[in-house]
Amino acid sequence: FTVSAWIKCNPSANTRTIMAKGNKLQLRLNPSNHVEVTLDDLASAKFTSTTPINDSKWHQISFVYKSGTIFLYIDGVLDHSEQDVVAPSPNYNHLSIGALCDNNSTTINPFLGEIDEIYIWNQALTEDQVKYLMNQEVEKFDVSGTDYITGKTIPYGSTSNEMASIPWSDLEVYYDFNSFYGSTIEGLA
Repeated sequence: FTVSAWIKCNPSANTRTIMAKGNKLQLRLNPSNHVEVTLDDLASAKFTSTTPINDSKWHQISFVYKSGTIFLYIDGVLDHSEQDVVAPSPNYNHLSIGALCDNNSTTINPFLGEIDEIYIWNQALTEDQVKYLMNQEVEKFDVSGTDYITGKTIPYGSTSNEMASIPWSDLEVYYDFNSFYGSTIEGLA
């Protein structure tokens, strides 16, 4: 699977959750401003980036889990990978964005920054696909009754469309943050 988001925030000495599914699966920044991925264990990060996010600029963060290996990309460049990672257990918690909601009454680790373009895919994307998504929003494109992924900037028919073979149904969560109602975001997947 693949999880990605654009983020912008000031440096902080606090843990800041970008998105989470309960305390089992988190994408967050640690007190040293490095990206952390936690799987099945809130106390210890399974994976920490080598690059800090501490410049108050926009950055695209993606992590990919594929056959026991985690790949972490920052701005489309592989920052770090780790092998022999046990697959996460099934997770039926609600998705939270910008904080960790470990139950209906407790919210911790607020992000205190900006988040945009959240994707969760049920397949492991390649580095080229991560780069393709980093540079544009996506939309559905019908091919003979099946919806596929196309970019709003690079069209489906382009030879540089790295997503052309991926069905829209493989996109589990997509928030482009272009439309919302009060404090509610409209999802597109």
